[in-house]
Amino acid sequence: MFWEAQTSELDFVFTENKLQAEIIHTDSVVYYLENSLEVMGLNETEKTDFITFWAPRMIENEFVLVQFIF
Repeated sequence: MFWEAQTSELDFVFTENKLQAEIIHTDSVVYYLENSLEVMGLNETEKTDFITFWAPRMIENEFVLVQFIF
């Protein structure tokens, strides 16, 4: 469902030359993830697993760029 990887190429999703992503401040990471994952239809276990894995990594920075790729 989600993964972490190193790659030499990173392709972001653009629509009409606009990056489809959000810039999130550290203070809002958990709230943003809870809401986004709810909208995507994840159940409680999936949301908890995702947030437990990603939130600590994301809050190491003042801001993060988030883009969900389906």
